[in-house]
Amino acid sequence: MAAIAAVVDRLPLNPPGIRFCPLDIGSGMRLTFRVTLSGPALAVVTADSGGCATVAVTIGGKAMPTLSGAPGMQHQVATIAGLHWPDA
Repeated sequence: MAAIAAVVDRLPLNPPGIRFCPLDIGSGMRLTFRVTLSGPALAVVTADSGGCATVAVTIGGKAMPTLSGAPGMQHQVATIAGLHWPDA
């Protein structure tokens, strides 16, 4: 879990301002960090494959600044977990 958290920690902030993004196809990856399997969510990371490829992070129920780099993050997380992640 620490390796996956480190991938998220290295993501850059999403640039401020208005951007025109490609079509959002609605696919993505959601990670929920917990101390125990049935425990409360400590952090939730939602990476959108389409659109502006942003990453939303919530820690302790509080939204953090939006990050960039969802596709790269998804592939790195899948590699760490030993999974195949399809190209967006």
